[in-house]
Formats: sequence, structure tokens, C-alpha cells
Amino acid sequence: MRLKRLTVTGTMVLALAGAGLATAAPANAAVSCNVYDVCFYYNSSFEGAIWKTPLGAIPDHAGYKFSTSTAPRGSNGAGLYVKNNAASVDNSDPDYWVTVYYNSNYNGNYAYQTISKWSAENLNATMKNNNASHKKGG
Repeated sequence: MRLKRLTVTGTMVLALAGAGLATAAPANAAVSCNVYDVCFYYNSSFEGAIWKTPLGAIPDHAGYKFSTSTAPRGSNGAGLYVKNNAASVDNSDPDYWVTVYYNSNYNGNYAYQTISKWSAENLNATMKNNNASHKKGG
């Protein structure tokens, strides 16, 4: 009786573990921008690797890395740090604009660029590869 119970229990555990593996996304799955995300692209025109965040404010882009995206040339830039490496931004939030700052801690004394609600833009010549922080606003 005990052996039969262990066999049934073991079979159930393996079945559940297998089901979990079947539904898990691979670690290197391509990423795309969704509603309410702010997405930074490694290349201009929303191409290359992507870093997306649903967070409204990131005071320092240091430590974040680009991931492979579903965009054209989606692996170009994957694994590189986001800070001072973005060329275009997609603001997929229909409610708030987003401002990208040249310096950390939302410091726009030197330069910044605002992307409208539900809009996407290439970063201008000053901001391209000079993104350090961003914040959503009204």
C-alpha cells in the first residue's frame, strides 16, 4: 500500500513539474512593448534590442540591460547596459507623457526630451546615447 501511494504521488509530482515546464517562457524569449510600458531601443526607429519598464520613474538607468526584442534586428545591442545607449523610445502609455533626462535623478539642466502620450520618437542628437533617467508625467 505504501509503495503504491509513493508511486502515485511521485507520478503526480512529475506531471505537475512537466506542466510547469511546458508553460514557462524561455529565458531568452524576445520581448515587445505593451500598453503602459516605456520602451527604450538600442537603435533608432525602434529597432534592435529593447528595455521595457512599466514603472513611471527610474532615477538611474545604470544596471539595466537591453533584451532581444521582436523588432527588426532585435538582437543588436542585447546584453548591453541601457544607460547612455538608447536611440529611440516608445511611450505606450495612453495616459502620461514621459520625459527622458540627460542626467540621473531626473536632472534636465543640460538636456531632456519629452515623448507624448501613446507616441514614439527617435531621441534627438543631444539625447541619443545620453539617456540617464526617465519619468512619466501628466
